[in-house]
Amino acid sequence: MDDTLAAKVATLLDEALPDAVVLEQLASDLRRTIGADGRASVLVDGVALAVPLDAPLMIVDKVLFKETYESAFPTGCRVDVAVGDTDTDTPMVLHPTYCFARLFFDRECRCTGTEFRSTIYKFSDE
Repeated sequence: MDDTLAAKVATLLDEALPDAVVLEQLASDLRRTIGADGRASVLVDGVALAVPLDAPLMIVDKVLFKETYESAFPTGCRVDVAVGDTDTDTPMVLHPTYCFARLFFDRECRCTGTEFRSTIYKFSDE
């Protein structure tokens, strides 16, 4: 049994915010944006993108964070989800068919916002 601090935090995160809850929240968010073509319509980097409602969803990471100042997203959790099948040809780099979704949860594990993006890692202000 792994009793490291990281393993304990991961277990607490999964108990407080189960994957099924995250994925249902994202599915609900997508259903609220159904367009005339029966697909979800989300903005990714300012561009409208149609996403089938049955697109695979895969949790990429789940992060617990603590803000030490007032911000739009105070202490809570952030979860990144790949939307669509993922290309695993490049080691350690995920490329989902459609986009990534980033969900924010407050300290009571209530979803406070969802954003869609082309990458979960941003290395510059481009």
